[in-house]
Amino acid sequence: MVKKLVDFALDQRLLLGVLAAAVIAYGLYAFRELPVEAFPDPDDVQVQVITLWPGQAAEDVETQVTRPLEQTLNSTPNRTSLRSISMFGLSVVTMTFSDGTDDNFARAQVLERMQSINLPTNAQWQLAPLSTSTGEIYRYIIQAPLSMPKEEVRALEDWVVEPALRQVTGVADINAFGCAPKQYQVFVRPELLSQNRVTLQQVFQALQNNNSNTGGNVLRNGEQGLVVRGVNALSTVADIEKVSVASYNGRPIFVRDVADVRTGMSPQQGKVAFYRKDADGKVLEADDIIEGIVVNRKGTDATKVV
Repeated sequence: MVKKLVDFALDQRLLLGVLAAAVIAYGLYAFRELPVEAFPDPDDVQVQVITLWPGQAAEDVETQVTRPLEQTLNSTPNRTSLRSISMFGLSVVTMTFSDGTDDNFARAQVLERMQSINLPTNAQWQLAPLSTSTGEIYRYIIQAPLSMPKEEVRALEDWVVEPALRQVTGVADINAFGCAPKQYQVFVRPELLSQNRVTLQQVFQALQNNNSNTGGNVLRNGEQGLVVRGVNALSTVADIEKVSVASYNGRPIFVRDVADVRTGMSPQQGKVAFYRKDADGKVLEADDIIEGIVVNRKGTDATKVV
């Protein structure tokens, strides 16, 4: 048998050469397409429900958010365990499912049950991205000129860099740290409120009512249809200052008459510092920069995503 194989190989050298070349080419292709991960996926099938309830104590978050979530989600099919953590303004409920459960099936079941839960006003929930505990694949920092306001650097991250990275196939989420988000801040002056007979609630209500666009109907003009809409969304400091709060003695009272309006940042809970060296080798500290962490989606090839 072996002698016949050897004789056949010697007689059909061209055919065997072509087969050997095809096997080598396929091996190289398979090697290039082989998913490479620094760490294997150690997690069971998990779904996390993250709920933000700003300004509320951990005890209130536990009783009014976490417990109702646990009671509703306990009946999820294929669920093997459920654990939760409640802290200031934040609730995280983590569910583990049995082996072999499809990730999309588990998330769909959780979404279905979340529709029937009545949470407090201003409490917003969402599912955590479909990733693993070892899903961090890339980090970056944004270094801007020192003359650039910090809130503008964060706006650059939120509205330019992050949306561009989210378009990459395989990216599950991006977590940014440093430089609090930009805000339009209204600092009400109590003495001006009293002088103009205006309450703080009137200022809140006026800003809320004057910060939305409204849709109308279609105005017919011959064979044309003109869409009618009311544009009233606030976009600049000047727009906020011109909002009418009330009237006193026939004179309109604007926001600028009772408050100071300016741009700023929300209260920071921490900062990111990046250390570098100058030409002389001296260590310099670039304080409060922005760092971003890119998280890989579960089941994708981390090498290709990077």
